[in-house]
Amino acid sequence: MENLMGYKFQPSNEQILYLMVEKRLNPHFSHHPIKDIVDICSLEPGDLATASKTESEDQVWYFFCEPHHKYMKSNRAHRRTKAGHGKITSKDSQIKARNGL
Repeated sequence: MENLMGYKFQPSNEQILYLMVEKRLNPHFSHHPIKDIVDICSLEPGDLATASKTESEDQVWYFFCEPHHKYMKSNRAHRRTKAGHGKITSKDSQIKARNGL
């Protein structure tokens, strides 16, 4: 079985960059046949494990999703959930491929 996202997917920074660029260039791009969609912004962090159809004991999971903006003309993220809000835990950083892309 090939290495699918959500199924023991442990990407390098370059693989993440490739997937993000490919998705931006081709909105219909799909690296895998799995079509389970979970709106992670509407769930509490503790509920993500039960919402996923992946059975894994891994402590690190990767989710790719479109950003939810708080206001239509703003880049400010909407991180509010029913019980609180998501907190930014690190500064933005650039990821670059070794070949400069």
